Amino acid sequence: MTRVSADDGAHRTAASRIAAELRAEILQGMLAPGARLKVSALQSRFDTAINPIREGLNRLVSEGLVELVDHKGFSVADISLDAWRDILEARCMIEAAAFERSIRNPDDAWRDEIAISLHRLLRTPRFTDERARLPNPDWEKIHHRFHRALIARCGSHEVIAICDSLRRKADRYRALAGKSQKARTNYNDEHEMMANHALDGDAARAVRILVDHYRATLSVVERYFADGRDGRDG
Repeated sequence: MTRVSADDGAHRTAASRIAAELRAEILQGMLAPGARLKVSALQSRFDTAINPIREGLNRLVSEGLVELVDHKGFSVADISLDAWRDILEARCMIEAAAFERSIRNPDDAWRDEIAISLHRLLRTPRFTDERARLPNPDWEKIHHRFHRALIARCGSHEVIAICDSLRRKADRYRALAGKSQKARTNYNDEHEMMANHALDGDAARAVRILVDHYRATLSVVERYFADGRDGRDG
């Protein structure tokens, strides 16, 4: 048995905290694609040794959010319209199937969780500053909870894990869409409609709204790139 010292535990705790903070900043668009992540600067920011910094960054490398290039170090992974389209198509195929299976295999706990998470989502503002369009971390958490609730009865932990991973990757592009001058404002109506149809057992309509919901965000991001943006904030 490998013995774990108190220092080992503190190291892992620090690495987890660093990864969590940087992950949130990347997903919310606060750290721009391509931005350098200098280890020395992060050591000063987090007031910790080099090893937890490197471990935290390597966790994000494994998630595809950070890149490590020889002789250049760590940087925020870049984004592209082709990558976004691929993520979205994967979500439409996998999540739509998981959602349909959940609707056909409901139970009371599933219904209750959809109703509760939808209620909280509708009551929570998406932005902490509407004019500056600063993302609200509470909204993001509840939004994830709602979409996860929709597929919770699909019968496969592996499929749910894949959907969670795709949702995290999509968050970076949703942040761009949310900051766009052409950002959508009717997403809560769509959340409510897909939930209501799911609870009514109307799988065809619920799944169609889910797919249309994702494709609407695709069109906003496509316009963002078409307007000459390179994917970076500003």
